[in-house]
Amino acid sequence: MTHKGGIVECMILMTAWGCGGMRGATSTDDVSQTEETEVSGRVGLRDGSAPPANTSVCAVSLVTRRKSLGGDYRYVYACSPVRPDGTYALRVVTPPPDAIDQGGYAVAWLMALPSNQALGRLEHFPKDFRGVAESNALVYRAADASGFPWLATFPEGVSCGQVTRATSGNDTLSRTACLSIDLTLGARAAVRMPNWD
Repeated sequence: MTHKGGIVECMILMTAWGCGGMRGATSTDDVSQTEETEVSGRVGLRDGSAPPANTSVCAVSLVTRRKSLGGDYRYVYACSPVRPDGTYALRVVTPPPDAIDQGGYAVAWLMALPSNQALGRLEHFPKDFRGVAESNALVYRAADASGFPWLATFPEGVSCGQVTRATSGNDTLSRTACLSIDLTLGARAAVRMPNWD
């Protein structure tokens, strides 16, 4: 669904990340034995016109590390180009890369980035950032996950998170249906990044 303000429409059709023997959820209610996540939707600018050429939708995880371990970094682990009609289909296979494991869980933004974006570790925020899902994130949780208090409200496997904005400190995430996730296109200064960490 396209809302006023301009967005990318993105629907999680099937989800599956894993860690060890865990699998993702194919619905918001149960965990299944699927092997991949498929994310699909439509990309549009704020005024409803076509997105920039050579744009991809990417899953990008923030990995928090102590400075002694090298410090924080971002990790791009799946991208899919936006088609000429503005649609895309992004697939993420199970399990997610070890590089994004945060102690049995992982959280990811959905970002709009140039189609030549390489997969792998980024030491800095993507310089050619084109947009993000402002109100949602993808959350993977294993049975033995430890971390944010709100993780306990998520089932094992993959779910979608709805951002609750904090007046001070970090935002929190609560489970929401994986039916549509809107990405707002614009420069980093013009969008509001979810800040769960």
